[in-house]
Amino acid sequence: MTVAAYSRAALCKEYAMALGGLALAGMPLAFLELAPAAAWMLAAATLVFAAHAAGIAHRHLTRVSFDDSAIQTEAPWGARLPWRDIRDVRLRYFSTRRDGASGWMVLTVRGDRGRIRIGSALDGFQAIAERAARSVRENAIALDHASVRNFRHLGIPVHEGEP
Repeated sequence: MTVAAYSRAALCKEYAMALGGLALAGMPLAFLELAPAAAWMLAAATLVFAAHAAGIAHRHLTRVSFDDSAIQTEAPWGARLPWRDIRDVRLRYFSTRRDGASGWMVLTVRGDRGRIRIGSALDGFQAIAERAARSVRENAIALDHASVRNFRHLGIPVHEGEP
């Protein structure tokens, strides 16, 4: 069984940004007397940064393991999905630049027992995407055009006979 986790370097950068946002939004709330409208806006921003930090902590705790029989997450609210039970696979690309040259991918696999979503910052993402594509072929799953394009961008064939 192969076990993958999110890169510490990427997580540290995200933690720093979230904590910086919490400090910038939360410190004025704690130390200044603010007009009610300003206080509400800063409180909302603080909640957004806190939610982002919680998401980072969840990824930090997440371990994804897979082999030829199943994929599973070992984290709070973990799931185990046998590859033969996968009914839907989606691979999305989210660009951070207008020209599409930079961004990240999210792979979602769904089965009868739930879903697993992983981001491309996960060490081992390519290997998991390759195994998911094999599941697409074995289970005759119809993919949307965006997913087909994104698998091809990774160099992963999703249909029989594809190079």
